[in-house]
Amino acid sequence: MLQIFGDAYNGITTGGAVTSGDDVYDKVGNISSSGPTSDGRRKPDVVAPTNMQTVPHSSPSTWYTPPWNDGRTSLSGPHTAGIAALLLGLAGQTADANDDHSEVIKAVIVNTTFPNINAKSGASTNPQDPNNVWQEDRGYGRVDALRAYELLAAGKVVKNTTVSQDKGWAYATITSKTQVDRYYIQGQKNDRLVLTITWNRQVKKTGSVYRDESSPKFRLNLTIKNSDEVTLRSESDSLNNLKKIEMMLPYDDTYEITLTNPNTKNKRSYGLAFELIPPLVADFNIDYIVDINDLSVLAEDWLQSNTRADATGEGD
Repeated sequence: MLQIFGDAYNGITTGGAVTSGDDVYDKVGNISSSGPTSDGRRKPDVVAPTNMQTVPHSSPSTWYTPPWNDGRTSLSGPHTAGIAALLLGLAGQTADANDDHSEVIKAVIVNTTFPNINAKSGASTNPQDPNNVWQEDRGYGRVDALRAYELLAAGKVVKNTTVSQDKGWAYATITSKTQVDRYYIQGQKNDRLVLTITWNRQVKKTGSVYRDESSPKFRLNLTIKNSDEVTLRSESDSLNNLKKIEMMLPYDDTYEITLTNPNTKNKRSYGLAFELIPPLVADFNIDYIVDINDLSVLAEDWLQSNTRADATGEGD
């Protein structure tokens, strides 16, 4: 049973991001609602800009820039809706019949979020910790319209076929308990694999009350293995209908993504989105952020005369 604001299963719950002294939306606003939901699900899904927004207004003039800097979701929600509309517009121009499904659009938006957003307190949400891919204030991160557009435009990937592209999406249907869907992605050492799957819950309305599907609920188990069939990551829970993982690939290899549903009562479709993100230039400690910690590694390497300490990537 849905009990609180913003806890719908199949939508995208959006929190509010604010600026903290410059023009970068790098912090969650104080009044943005935090998760999880009362039944323990991961909401919000994403955050989007709130302050410094110019909007139509009847008075005192045609356009108005509200002075708020507290994370009001009435301003961040339209950002996420606008990105969804942008993706649907792109889908309407492609030859593929499946890129406009809500599961694909949601997977693409969530997969392309930027996770290095500080919590309401201003503290880092430590997105490189595997346990902090989702965080109660920022969800999975700040929306990125361009990155989402580029992911959807990269095209569909096919099951049981090795994928060499660095981003893509899929739409498929699980029809039985014994079905196993496999995707094979070629990656290089120190690439960051970002992958999201989502599917819709069956929600029924009885009078004025909306209720979730009965147990056992449809769910997808996600497993990532290397070419030697060694399991590197595994995700399984019965509460959430979205899973996102971020992991640094340990070596050049073809990685197997396996999806199964142990409790299939009927068929259900899902959306999948993924990206392979190489380390940044001068990211010497391979945490996908260039900051003072990289300077420490650079200084140590320089003192030891190691040749890899080349900030430009152009020298020996």
